[in-house]
Amino acid sequence: DLRLNLISSLPANGFEGLRNLQTLDLGSNMFASLPANGFEGLRNLQTLNLSNNMIASLPANGFEGMRNLQTLSLGSNRIASLHADSFQGLSNLQFL
Repeated sequence: DLRLNLISSLPANGFEGLRNLQTLDLGSNMFASLPANGFEGLRNLQTLNLSNNMIASLPANGFEGMRNLQTLSLGSNRIASLHADSFQGLSNLQFL
């Protein structure tokens, strides 16, 4: 649980090696954007909360490799544009 920490950026590959992580809560921080490979390595992640940030756009393939993701929360952001491939590979996504 990393919510409410005033985090403003994620390093590329910052979660690499956390293969068993199933839930990541980054809600209520200060993200304005997401790096293209910011979530690489989170193969078993099932729930990702990015709500209540300042995200304006989602990168192409921003969630690549997250085949097991079922819930993606992006509410209360400033998303004005989506890339055609923003959600590519999220074959198990059930809730957006």
